[in-house]
Amino acid sequence: MHKCSLKNDGKVLMQFGGRGNAAAILEVVDGLISEVKWSGYFEGFRFPYGFFGPDEYRTWLERAGLSALRMDFICEVVDRYIRVHPLDDEGNVHVGMVRLEVEAEKNDHGNTSQTTGL
Repeated sequence: MHKCSLKNDGKVLMQFGGRGNAAAILEVVDGLISEVKWSGYFEGFRFPYGFFGPDEYRTWLERAGLSALRMDFICEVVDRYIRVHPLDDEGNVHVGMVRLEVEAEKNDHGNTSQTTGL
């Protein structure tokens, strides 16, 4: 973020995938894309995302001239969650989440009153 992008005393809300985000599925993907069957599709591919922890984000915020206001709130949420949902045998926390994927197409007739089971 450019230091002049925010007014003095302005605030910004940012959300990031934290360290360990999607680690299990990414491990599977890494394995698959290295197999002969799939590797040709991924030549030169670099995963464009990084998942970092509070220390890295705090450093980057300070470099940008910002002060973290609620990072500690998230840490407290995690601490309380772990009290109720303890770590597994490998030291991992499991958070049940649901994703919704929607594929839609515009009706050729522009008629929005008809639904298809939704």
